[in-house]
Amino acid sequence: MAVANLSAVICAVLLREGGVAASVAIPVTILAGLCCGAVNGLLISWLRLPAILATLGTMQLFGGIAIVITGGPSLTGLPAWYAALGTWSVFGILPLPLVIFASVALVLGLVLARTRLGLRGRLYGANATAASFAGISETTTLVRTYAICGGIAALAGLVVLARVSSANPDYGSSYLLLVILINVLAGVDPNGGRGTVIGVVLAVLTLQLISSGLNFMAFSAYSRDLFYGGLLVAVMLGRWMAGNLGLGPLFMRNKRI
Repeated sequence: MAVANLSAVICAVLLREGGVAASVAIPVTILAGLCCGAVNGLLISWLRLPAILATLGTMQLFGGIAIVITGGPSLTGLPAWYAALGTWSVFGILPLPLVIFASVALVLGLVLARTRLGLRGRLYGANATAASFAGISETTTLVRTYAICGGIAALAGLVVLARVSSANPDYGSSYLLLVILINVLAGVDPNGGRGTVIGVVLAVLTLQLISSGLNFMAFSAYSRDLFYGGLLVAVMLGRWMAGNLGLGPLFMRNKRI
């Protein structure tokens, strides 16, 4: 979320104080996200830092830059036309954020399945040593992959900026647990090499349905965090049991039957 928040802050500054048109502000914001992602890739590939430590460090760095830019409070006073994008619907039916989400998921799925970068990324995630012997450049693959992630985060920041009509360096800090839970539900391997875009999309839709149900039953925000944390532990425990107690093949046989 730090990259998304920083990108939203940059866009808000350009639109509000600089009077920059969207044709300039939005590309600059996406470029900033790409650069932030590339920094993560360089730290991991050049300095050999563990991915979790590198991204945690840059999360604080990018968040600090956003706080320095804003001075602490949220940035408001965006142009009315930009704020209207957050509630605009395509053909009056499909909300624009949903269309952007579906488009990004489709493009990302095609990149992973049909492009050289996607194939190299999946091979590197499955076995970095074998990928290196196969002639796949670790630095190029990681930098490009993390840059794409940064660009997507910047796009998410633009969507949030339009939805809430303000930019806040601390926005979405509670979403970190949800991001982890989504990836666990989607079957994404934290060590790489396993996971699909469609799995992530289904996990997002599942959690959205769960969130709507909890809201309908008037669960408080604290209760939802408790529920999500318990669900995360339960899913991880189930995956551990399937992998270490030999229950995976049993589940697969039941699924085929």
